[in-house]
Amino acid sequence: AKVFVMREAASGAAFAAKVVPKETLVRERQLAKLKNEIRIHRRLAHPHVVRFERFFEDRLNVYILLELCNHHT
Repeated sequence: AKVFVMREAASGAAFAAKVVPKETLVRERQLAKLKNEIRIHRRLAHPHVVRFERFFEDRLNVYILLELCNHHT
């Protein structure tokens, strides 16, 4: 996966967008790990953990939008 800065067109809000190519999710275990990551992360609410915003997918990728952290970490 790669992480990019993504800006929402309507609001201008910036997010860290983790982009996972679907071609890397060929084994059931890889897909299960991604689903588990999303399930766990969306339930977390802690000041020291990056905030989960939402996820979506298209034909090629799964996109996980997270809070954009300062200092590019």
